[in-house]
Amino acid sequence: MPAGAGRLVAASASGFYELDTNARTVGSRIASGTGPGLRTNDGACDPWGNFWYGTLDLLERNPSGRFYRLTAERSTAEMWGACAITNGPAFDLERRIVFFTDTLARRIYRAPVDEKGFAARAQLFHQFDEREGYPDGMTIDEHGGVWCALWGGRKIVRLSATGEVLSSMGMPVSNPTKCAFGGPRGTTLFITTARKNLSAQQLAEEPLAGGLFAVETDVRGSGIAAFGAR
Repeated sequence: MPAGAGRLVAASASGFYELDTNARTVGSRIASGTGPGLRTNDGACDPWGNFWYGTLDLLERNPSGRFYRLTAERSTAEMWGACAITNGPAFDLERRIVFFTDTLARRIYRAPVDEKGFAARAQLFHQFDEREGYPDGMTIDEHGGVWCALWGGRKIVRLSATGEVLSSMGMPVSNPTKCAFGGPRGTTLFITTARKNLSAQQLAEEPLAGGLFAVETDVRGSGIAAFGAR
């Protein structure tokens, strides 16, 4: 995640570390890592510079994953649980709503946030059915649309701010994993994909599986907040 000019914060099994992208060095550890049998997954920053992130069960079946908030003061608090696989989170245009995913349950939730965390209980935002795949990583566009990769669904969907499916973009691979806006004008949707759990036949049929895709859209991304920014 970005943490100001020339700085990133990266997650590993042993914790979160500062990276200096100019000097190409790893700095001090700012927070501890996950427990046994877990790993850190997706994350995003709120407008107060706090980093919201999820953990998942390495076996992808036990509900031991949680969502956490790493504050700008470097303290960590549990915000939501329990999920076998967490994904998202992403924040709306005003960064007052957080969206996050319980992937195995095929559910995206939304909750209002303030400087202290959740400002009210989380509510179901969208329920996918088993034919659509599993909701994975998300991003938000300039109009408040929620773009979500569907693992096993071969597509990216765009949801309205109230949870209705507005459009769908097919992919030539089974497992899109994350989407994010970037590029010179902020209109390029970058999409990561995975080869995991694909058979030899599937891999032969999907030579681009595991690749990074770039698709030009007619909307811009909403931008991202940096860790520690106020």
